Amino acid sequence: MPDAADLVDVELTHGSPGDVLLSQVDEHNVDHIVIGHTERGALARWLLGSVSSNVLARAHVPVTIVR
Repeated sequence: MPDAADLVDVELTHGSPGDVLLSQVDEHNVDHIVIGHTERGALARWLLGSVSSNVLARAHVPVTIVR
């Protein structure tokens, strides 16, 4: 059985979550994004933005949003 270190890569990055995620897609040749979505009110979405909506609008690969 493979060691956990062989299955998972960890990378710490800084920046806007949507921008960082989309740059990782390009850098690591990702072919599908699965992202979570939290339920927030309209005001919170307007003030804070929605990472999942941002990624969905800008991604060039298929995106699955899990609620």
